Amino acid sequence: MDLIGDYDNMMTLAIAAEEECFLDYLLEEGKWLTEEQLQVLLWEPIFESSDTTFVTTEWAMYEIAKDPIRQEILYKEITKVCGSNTFSEDMLSQIPYLTAIFHETLRKHNPVPVVPPRYVDEDTQLGGYHISAGTEKRVSSQYPTPPVVPGLPVIGNLLQLKEKKPYKTFTKWAEIYGPIYSIKTGANTVVVLNNSQLAKEAMVTKYSSMSSRKLSKALKIISHDKSVVAVSNYDDFHKTVKRFLINGLLGANAQKRLRHIRDTMFENCINHFQAHVKNQPGGLMNFREIFRSQLFGLAMKQAVGRDPEKLNVPELGGILTKEELLEILVLAPMAGLIEVDWRDFFPYLRWIPNQKFEEKINRIAFRRAAVVKALINEHMNHIRLEEEEKCFLDHLLEEGKWLPEEQLQVLLWEPIFESSDTTLVTTEWAMYEIAKDPIRQEILYKEITKVCGSDTISEDMLSQIPYLTAIFHETLRKHNPVPVVPPRYVHEDTQLGGYHISAGTEVAINLYGCNMDKNVWERPEEWLPERFLNEKYDPVDLFKTMAFGGGKRICAGALQAITIACTSIGRFVQEFEWKLEDGDDENVGTLGLSSLKQHPLQVTIKRRK
Repeated sequence: MDLIGDYDNMMTLAIAAEEECFLDYLLEEGKWLTEEQLQVLLWEPIFESSDTTFVTTEWAMYEIAKDPIRQEILYKEITKVCGSNTFSEDMLSQIPYLTAIFHETLRKHNPVPVVPPRYVDEDTQLGGYHISAGTEKRVSSQYPTPPVVPGLPVIGNLLQLKEKKPYKTFTKWAEIYGPIYSIKTGANTVVVLNNSQLAKEAMVTKYSSMSSRKLSKALKIISHDKSVVAVSNYDDFHKTVKRFLINGLLGANAQKRLRHIRDTMFENCINHFQAHVKNQPGGLMNFREIFRSQLFGLAMKQAVGRDPEKLNVPELGGILTKEELLEILVLAPMAGLIEVDWRDFFPYLRWIPNQKFEEKINRIAFRRAAVVKALINEHMNHIRLEEEEKCFLDHLLEEGKWLPEEQLQVLLWEPIFESSDTTLVTTEWAMYEIAKDPIRQEILYKEITKVCGSDTISEDMLSQIPYLTAIFHETLRKHNPVPVVPPRYVHEDTQLGGYHISAGTEVAINLYGCNMDKNVWERPEEWLPERFLNEKYDPVDLFKTMAFGGGKRICAGALQAITIACTSIGRFVQEFEWKLEDGDDENVGTLGLSSLKQHPLQVTIKRRK
């Protein structure tokens, strides 16, 4: 050990300073120690002084920095005792508030939450219970475990979750058991979080303890084992491919470069609406059919540089239409993601085949891969003109030469899939609420007219129309496209909301429940955009409803989603009056695990004068 090998030099320094160190003491008193024992005894105080004291002090400074009132109390106490003198150890006993801060920090942030197990070497009793020799005894921290929702043996709470809308069940349970509780889904323990404070603690503060995703079998296959940014583990691969996505497609600079594609999409939507008014005046229009098709075209142009009306896919037998491409790249994977494999709940029975499920999901993945492969091949065989701008595929091929073919395919597919679905959900629900509420529709129209006059609303004007962004955020709150965040896997013991969360637990964030929390939102069941015009709401805070996640896993597509949805809503209301089909105002069902409107929005529209 170098420290001991260089002891002659250390002795010279010690003598010069006339001060004895711990190593001097060990060498003098512990001559009988073996070399290895001497080494670890010397190492122990170095290790423990560098860790436990650091943990306590850092947490204390965090709490003090967070609480200016108590910080000021402590400062006044120190000044009262020390005056103009520098604070020293001798003064500690005269400042009880300082030692109180130390002990309170130890209580809340114990450096050793669980004492290492002790071995019981003879039969004994604890708390009135018999403890057999050979047992290991764990002394836990002061943190209790979350309340448990009662379930059945073996299957736990699965029967209570048999409907494909667990977020509503989770929200009902929160009213009984509180905002954090534990359930059993077969062999799995899941802690469910139902308020925004807990959600942000999980997504930001305690992120390092639960940075991995635990995927269902369906999601694992469709994502090619976590090869897409949205569900990949937070590691070097995730950071690298997310950077590809931001630099090549979703970041601010890329979005500026691609603006003309979005402008074309808005114009195409308006043209389709105008054609409907002309050909079927007063007739019902299927909003989803038009808007989804245009969103898909936008996603394709951004991803591969063009919006093909047809594509030759040899592995699927020849030419596919645009509608078939939409089905294979978006609709089928969305349906596949909510398919349930019962073996996900009983991992120890994974050896039992589930052939029907596997064939269905593998077919979805195979057809998706065949189409994406055909898109890549066609793009690489295309003779590029100098004036043609780069698409996301060009960026991937240039920056991701090291990517295996399968990972390249799913990374190209991801923005096509996500741009064509989540933005659709939000915009369709916003137009539903607007068409249902002529008073608020008129308020929005007047706000747009006040800012734009006779000019067409554009992305540059969004910041000047706060009521429009309020409508967007309120729609996200009430109709979140992802009601439950895919579970995160806790890989080390941690705490959430004052409760102990054991390693191996899954944590699910019920965003629907967070946004229906009556302690945070007044009349949460109502659609009230005005709540986001309140002074306590910062319009720059895009994440009040947590629709875009938070912390290091924040959604890369947030900027594009806001831009497309808000500009679309603004253009549609500026150009047309919207009215629901009679009786459709109560048609608020959703499909599966998502919040996609169960029935496409049917509206009558009329050109504004």
